[in-house]
Amino acid sequence: MEIEHLEEALQLAGWLLAEQMDTVTRGEVPHPHVILSSEELEWPKLVKITTSSDSYEDLVSGGRDFFSDQASHARCRVFAYDADLDPAGRIVFLEVAWKGWSQPITFGQRYWPPTEEDDDFMLAGEVELLGRELLPSSVLEALESAQWRELVDRGAEDHPVAGEQWLAWNADRQAGPGCCSLKEFTFPVLPGWYPKPADFPGLMLFRLMPRSVGSIPAIALVSLDMEEELNAEGMAEHFKAKIAENDVDVISSDIFHVASLALTAGRILWVDSESGMNVVQVFIPRKDRSCFSLWATALPEFWADTLKGLDAVLASLQTR
Repeated sequence: MEIEHLEEALQLAGWLLAEQMDTVTRGEVPHPHVILSSEELEWPKLVKITTSSDSYEDLVSGGRDFFSDQASHARCRVFAYDADLDPAGRIVFLEVAWKGWSQPITFGQRYWPPTEEDDDFMLAGEVELLGRELLPSSVLEALESAQWRELVDRGAEDHPVAGEQWLAWNADRQAGPGCCSLKEFTFPVLPGWYPKPADFPGLMLFRLMPRSVGSIPAIALVSLDMEEELNAEGMAEHFKAKIAENDVDVISSDIFHVASLALTAGRILWVDSESGMNVVQVFIPRKDRSCFSLWATALPEFWADTLKGLDAVLASLQTR
Protein backbone atom coordinates (compact mmCIF):
# COMPACT_ATOMS: atom_id res chain seq x y z
CA MET A 1 0.00 0.00 0.00
CA GLU A 2 1.28 3.47 -0.94
CA ILE A 3 1.38 5.19 2.47
CA GLU A 4 2.44 8.47 0.84
CA HIS A 5 -0.66 8.41 -1.35
CA LEU A 6 -2.83 7.48 1.63
CA GLU A 7 -1.57 10.51 3.56
CA GLU A 8 -2.20 12.77 0.57
CA ALA A 9 -5.72 11.40 0.14
CA LEU A 10 -6.57 11.99 3.81
CA GLN A 11 -5.36 15.59 3.62
CA LEU A 12 -7.43 16.13 0.46
CA ALA A 13 -10.42 14.75 2.37
CA GLY A 14 -9.85 17.31 5.12
CA TRP A 15 -9.49 20.13 2.58
CA LEU A 16 -12.76 19.14 0.89
CA LEU A 17 -14.51 18.78 4.25
CA ALA A 18 -13.53 22.36 5.11
CA GLU A 19 -14.82 23.46 1.69
CA GLN A 20 -18.19 21.80 2.37
CA MET A 21 -18.42 23.25 5.88
CA ASP A 22 -17.67 26.73 4.55
CA THR A 23 -20.77 26.35 2.35
CA VAL A 24 -22.83 25.25 5.38
CA THR A 25 -21.94 28.42 7.30
CA ARG A 26 -23.60 30.43 4.51
CA GLY A 27 -26.87 28.58 5.15
CA GLU A 28 -26.59 26.33 2.10
CA VAL A 29 -26.58 22.55 1.65
CA PRO A 30 -23.13 21.58 0.30
CA HIS A 31 -23.13 20.55 -3.37
CA PRO A 32 -21.52 17.17 -4.18
CA HIS A 33 -17.87 17.63 -5.18
CA VAL A 34 -14.93 15.46 -6.20
CA ILE A 35 -11.32 16.48 -5.68
CA LEU A 36 -8.56 14.76 -7.68
CA SER A 37 -4.78 14.66 -7.78
CA SER A 38 -2.63 13.06 -10.45
CA GLU A 39 0.83 13.25 -12.02
CA GLU A 40 -0.67 15.34 -14.85
CA LEU A 41 -2.06 17.99 -12.47
CA GLU A 42 0.15 20.62 -10.88
CA TRP A 43 -2.50 21.20 -8.20
CA PRO A 44 -5.46 19.07 -7.07
CA LYS A 45 -8.57 19.68 -9.17
CA LEU A 46 -11.94 20.41 -7.57
CA VAL A 47 -14.93 19.27 -9.65
CA LYS A 48 -18.49 20.39 -8.93
CA ILE A 49 -20.87 17.59 -9.89
CA THR A 50 -23.65 18.49 -12.31
CA THR A 51 -26.36 16.41 -13.96
CA SER A 52 -29.46 17.08 -16.04
CA SER A 53 -31.54 16.63 -12.87
CA ASP A 54 -31.86 18.96 -9.89
CA SER A 55 -32.42 16.00 -7.56
CA TYR A 56 -29.73 15.80 -4.88
CA GLU A 57 -29.81 12.00 -5.01
CA ASP A 58 -29.22 12.13 -8.76
CA LEU A 59 -26.26 14.45 -8.16
CA VAL A 60 -24.85 11.96 -5.63
CA SER A 61 -25.33 9.10 -8.08
CA GLY A 62 -23.68 11.10 -10.87
CA GLY A 63 -20.85 12.08 -8.56
CA ARG A 64 -20.20 8.48 -7.60
CA ASP A 65 -20.08 7.49 -11.29
CA PHE A 66 -17.59 10.28 -12.02
CA PHE A 67 -15.55 9.35 -8.93
CA SER A 68 -15.36 5.71 -10.10
CA ASP A 69 -14.38 6.72 -13.65
CA GLN A 70 -11.27 8.51 -12.30
CA ALA A 71 -9.80 5.37 -10.70
CA SER A 72 -7.49 4.53 -13.61
CA HIS A 73 -5.56 7.80 -13.74
CA ALA A 74 -6.09 9.71 -10.45
CA ARG A 75 -3.42 9.39 -7.78
CA CYS A 76 -5.90 10.36 -5.03
CA ARG A 77 -9.61 11.11 -5.17
CA VAL A 78 -12.24 12.18 -2.66
CA PHE A 79 -16.02 12.41 -3.17
CA ALA A 80 -18.03 14.55 -0.72
CA TYR A 81 -21.80 14.82 -0.38
CA ASP A 82 -24.36 15.68 2.28
CA ALA A 83 -27.24 13.83 3.95
CA ASP A 84 -30.01 14.69 6.39
CA LEU A 85 -30.06 12.92 9.78
CA ASP A 86 -33.07 14.86 11.11
CA PRO A 87 -33.50 15.39 14.03
CA ALA A 88 -29.80 14.62 14.66
CA GLY A 89 -28.47 17.33 12.33
CA ARG A 90 -26.77 16.53 9.04
CA ILE A 91 -23.66 14.69 7.87
CA VAL A 92 -21.00 15.14 5.20
CA PHE A 93 -19.86 11.80 3.77
CA LEU A 94 -16.32 11.59 2.38
CA GLU A 95 -15.47 8.64 0.14
CA VAL A 96 -11.69 8.37 -0.19
CA ALA A 97 -9.52 6.28 -2.54
CA TRP A 98 -5.90 6.43 -3.68
CA LYS A 99 -3.43 4.72 -5.97
CA GLY A 100 -2.92 1.23 -4.58
CA TRP A 101 -6.35 1.14 -2.94
CA SER A 102 -9.31 1.65 -5.27
CA GLN A 103 -12.17 0.57 -2.96
CA PRO A 104 -13.45 3.78 -1.32
CA ILE A 105 -13.13 4.22 2.41
CA THR A 106 -15.93 6.29 3.94
CA PHE A 107 -15.62 8.94 6.63
CA GLY A 108 -18.43 11.03 8.09
CA GLN A 109 -18.66 14.36 9.89
CA ARG A 110 -21.93 15.19 11.61
CA TYR A 111 -22.87 18.84 12.12
CA TRP A 112 -25.67 21.13 13.22
CA PRO A 113 -26.49 23.60 10.42
CA PRO A 114 -27.63 27.16 11.07
CA THR A 115 -31.42 27.61 11.15
CA GLU A 116 -33.87 30.48 10.99
CA GLU A 117 -34.17 30.35 14.78
CA ASP A 118 -30.45 29.85 15.46
CA ASP A 119 -27.75 30.96 13.04
CA ASP A 120 -24.99 29.13 14.93
CA PHE A 121 -23.15 26.33 13.14
CA MET A 122 -21.51 23.49 15.08
CA LEU A 123 -19.59 20.32 14.29
CA ALA A 124 -21.13 17.36 16.14
CA GLY A 125 -18.42 15.05 17.42
CA GLU A 126 -15.27 14.08 15.54
CA VAL A 127 -14.81 12.79 12.02
CA GLU A 128 -15.76 9.09 12.07
CA LEU A 129 -14.36 6.17 10.07
CA LEU A 130 -17.50 4.36 8.92
CA GLY A 131 -17.89 0.63 8.29
CA ARG A 132 -14.50 -0.37 9.65
CA GLU A 133 -15.62 -4.03 9.69
CA LEU A 134 -15.66 -3.94 5.89
CA LEU A 135 -11.95 -3.02 5.70
CA PRO A 136 -9.04 -5.47 5.79
CA SER A 137 -6.75 -5.30 8.80
CA SER A 138 -3.88 -4.01 6.63
CA VAL A 139 -5.90 -0.89 5.70
CA LEU A 140 -7.00 -0.29 9.30
CA GLU A 141 -3.41 -0.62 10.48
CA ALA A 142 -2.23 1.80 7.77
CA LEU A 143 -4.90 4.34 8.76
CA GLU A 144 -4.01 4.15 12.44
CA SER A 145 -0.28 4.27 11.69
CA ALA A 146 -0.79 7.36 9.55
CA GLN A 147 -2.86 8.97 12.37
CA TRP A 148 -5.65 9.56 9.90
CA ARG A 149 -7.67 12.02 11.98
CA GLU A 150 -4.68 14.34 12.36
CA LEU A 151 -4.10 14.25 8.60
CA VAL A 152 -7.75 15.14 7.93
CA ASP A 153 -7.41 18.06 10.35
CA ARG A 154 -4.19 19.17 8.66
CA GLY A 155 -5.86 19.16 5.26
CA ALA A 156 -8.80 21.18 6.60
CA GLU A 157 -6.43 23.73 8.13
CA ASP A 158 -4.74 24.16 4.72
CA HIS A 159 -7.97 25.40 3.12
CA PRO A 160 -7.34 29.00 1.96
CA VAL A 161 -10.70 30.33 3.14
CA ALA A 162 -11.96 28.00 5.86
CA GLY A 163 -8.59 26.93 7.32
CA GLU A 164 -8.56 29.42 10.20
CA GLN A 165 -12.27 28.86 10.77
CA TRP A 166 -11.65 25.11 11.01
CA LEU A 167 -9.52 25.70 14.10
CA ALA A 168 -12.39 27.63 15.69
CA TRP A 169 -14.98 25.04 14.60
CA ASN A 170 -12.83 22.30 16.10
CA ALA A 171 -12.54 24.16 19.38
CA ASP A 172 -16.31 24.74 19.53
CA ARG A 173 -17.41 21.32 18.28
CA GLN A 174 -20.07 19.51 20.31
CA ALA A 175 -17.84 17.34 22.49
CA GLY A 176 -20.53 15.22 24.13
CA PRO A 177 -22.91 13.03 22.13
CA GLY A 178 -26.06 14.43 23.73
CA CYS A 179 -28.73 12.48 25.58
CA CYS A 180 -31.93 10.60 24.76
CA SER A 181 -34.84 9.71 27.00
CA LEU A 182 -37.83 7.36 26.96
CA LYS A 183 -40.28 7.20 29.83
CA GLU A 184 -38.19 7.48 33.01
CA PHE A 185 -34.98 6.25 31.36
CA THR A 186 -32.18 8.45 29.99
CA PHE A 187 -28.88 7.57 28.33
CA PRO A 188 -26.18 9.33 26.27
CA VAL A 189 -26.18 8.90 22.48
CA LEU A 190 -23.39 6.55 21.47
CA PRO A 191 -20.47 7.91 19.42
CA GLY A 192 -20.96 6.76 15.83
CA TRP A 193 -24.76 6.38 16.29
CA TYR A 194 -27.63 8.83 15.86
CA PRO A 195 -31.26 8.88 17.10
CA LYS A 196 -34.39 8.97 14.93
CA PRO A 197 -38.06 9.10 15.92
CA ALA A 198 -39.81 5.75 15.49
CA ASP A 199 -43.21 4.91 14.02
CA PHE A 200 -44.06 3.28 17.35
CA PRO A 201 -44.04 4.67 20.93
CA GLY A 202 -40.28 4.56 21.24
CA LEU A 203 -36.95 5.60 19.77
CA MET A 204 -34.53 4.25 17.18
CA LEU A 205 -30.74 4.51 17.17
CA PHE A 206 -28.96 3.92 13.86
CA ARG A 207 -25.26 3.40 13.37
CA LEU A 208 -23.47 5.72 10.97
CA MET A 209 -22.45 3.54 8.01
CA PRO A 210 -21.30 3.97 4.40
CA ARG A 211 -24.21 4.62 2.05
CA SER A 212 -23.36 1.38 0.23
CA VAL A 213 -24.53 -0.66 3.24
CA GLY A 214 -28.16 -1.58 2.72
CA SER A 215 -29.10 -2.96 6.16
CA ILE A 216 -28.01 -0.48 8.83
CA PRO A 217 -27.41 -1.79 12.37
CA ALA A 218 -30.10 -0.43 14.67
CA ILE A 219 -31.16 -0.37 18.31
CA ALA A 220 -34.84 0.17 19.09
CA LEU A 221 -36.08 1.28 22.52
CA VAL A 222 -39.75 0.89 23.38
CA SER A 223 -42.05 0.72 26.38
CA LEU A 224 -44.36 -2.31 26.14
CA ASP A 225 -47.59 -2.82 28.07
CA MET A 226 -48.01 -6.34 29.44
CA GLU A 227 -51.26 -8.15 30.26
CA GLU A 228 -49.96 -9.04 33.70
CA GLU A 229 -47.07 -8.09 35.93
CA LEU A 230 -44.13 -10.41 35.27
CA ASN A 231 -40.59 -10.67 36.56
CA ALA A 232 -37.63 -11.13 34.20
CA GLU A 233 -37.98 -14.93 34.15
CA GLY A 234 -41.69 -14.70 33.37
CA MET A 235 -41.06 -12.20 30.58
CA ALA A 236 -38.41 -14.47 29.10
CA GLU A 237 -40.91 -17.28 28.78
CA HIS A 238 -43.55 -14.88 27.42
CA PHE A 239 -41.32 -13.47 24.68
CA LYS A 240 -39.85 -16.87 23.75
CA ALA A 241 -43.39 -18.13 23.19
CA LYS A 242 -44.13 -15.11 20.98
CA ILE A 243 -41.02 -15.77 18.92
CA ALA A 244 -41.88 -19.47 18.56
CA GLU A 245 -45.26 -18.50 17.05
CA ASN A 246 -43.28 -17.27 14.00
CA ASP A 247 -41.43 -20.61 13.63
CA VAL A 248 -38.18 -18.99 14.76
CA ASP A 249 -35.73 -20.86 16.99
CA VAL A 250 -34.28 -19.02 19.97
CA ILE A 251 -30.48 -19.35 19.93
CA SER A 252 -29.93 -18.33 23.55
CA SER A 253 -31.60 -16.63 26.49
CA ASP A 254 -30.39 -15.52 29.89
CA ILE A 255 -31.23 -13.43 32.94
CA PHE A 256 -28.70 -10.78 33.98
CA HIS A 257 -28.24 -7.76 36.21
CA VAL A 258 -28.30 -4.19 34.82
CA ALA A 259 -25.79 -2.57 37.16
CA SER A 260 -26.62 1.03 36.20
CA LEU A 261 -30.25 0.51 37.29
CA ALA A 262 -29.74 -2.17 39.96
CA LEU A 263 -32.45 -4.19 38.18
CA THR A 264 -32.77 -7.71 36.79
CA ALA A 265 -33.37 -8.06 33.05
CA GLY A 266 -33.80 -10.79 30.46
CA ARG A 267 -32.22 -11.28 27.05
CA ILE A 268 -33.16 -13.43 24.03
CA LEU A 269 -31.15 -13.94 20.82
CA TRP A 270 -32.42 -15.27 17.49
CA VAL A 271 -31.86 -14.92 13.73
CA ASP A 272 -34.48 -13.40 11.43
CA SER A 273 -34.97 -16.00 8.69
CA GLU A 274 -36.02 -13.51 6.00
CA SER A 275 -33.25 -10.90 6.37
CA GLY A 276 -30.53 -13.08 7.89
CA MET A 277 -30.05 -10.42 10.57
CA ASN A 278 -29.17 -11.27 14.14
CA VAL A 279 -31.71 -9.98 16.66
CA VAL A 280 -31.39 -9.60 20.41
CA GLN A 281 -34.16 -8.39 22.70
CA VAL A 282 -33.49 -7.14 26.21
CA PHE A 283 -36.46 -6.55 28.53
CA ILE A 284 -36.45 -4.77 31.88
CA PRO A 285 -39.62 -5.25 33.98
CA ARG A 286 -41.31 -2.13 35.35
CA LYS A 287 -43.77 -1.87 38.22
CA ASP A 288 -46.83 -0.85 36.21
CA ARG A 289 -47.36 -4.11 34.23
CA SER A 290 -45.04 -2.92 31.48
CA CYS A 291 -41.45 -3.41 30.44
CA PHE A 292 -38.70 -1.30 28.94
CA SER A 293 -37.45 -3.23 25.93
CA LEU A 294 -34.35 -2.80 23.75
CA TRP A 295 -33.93 -4.55 20.40
CA ALA A 296 -30.67 -4.68 18.46
CA THR A 297 -30.52 -5.91 14.85
CA ALA A 298 -27.56 -6.25 12.50
CA LEU A 299 -26.10 -8.48 9.83
CA PRO A 300 -23.48 -10.94 11.14
CA GLU A 301 -20.52 -8.85 9.89
CA PHE A 302 -21.70 -5.89 12.00
CA TRP A 303 -22.93 -7.89 14.98
CA ALA A 304 -19.94 -7.57 17.32
CA ASP A 305 -19.93 -3.75 17.28
CA THR A 306 -23.74 -3.64 17.49
CA LEU A 307 -23.64 -5.73 20.68
CA LYS A 308 -21.00 -3.36 22.05
CA GLY A 309 -23.40 -0.50 21.31
CA LEU A 310 -26.26 -2.26 23.09
CA ASP A 311 -24.05 -3.03 26.08
CA ALA A 312 -22.99 0.63 26.19
CA VAL A 313 -26.64 1.76 26.27
CA LEU A 314 -27.41 -0.70 29.09
CA ALA A 315 -24.34 0.38 31.05
CA SER A 316 -25.32 4.05 30.82
CA LEU A 317 -29.08 3.79 31.51
CA GLN A 318 -30.27 6.08 34.29
CA THR A 319 -33.71 6.90 35.70
CA ARG A 320 -34.95 10.45 36.01
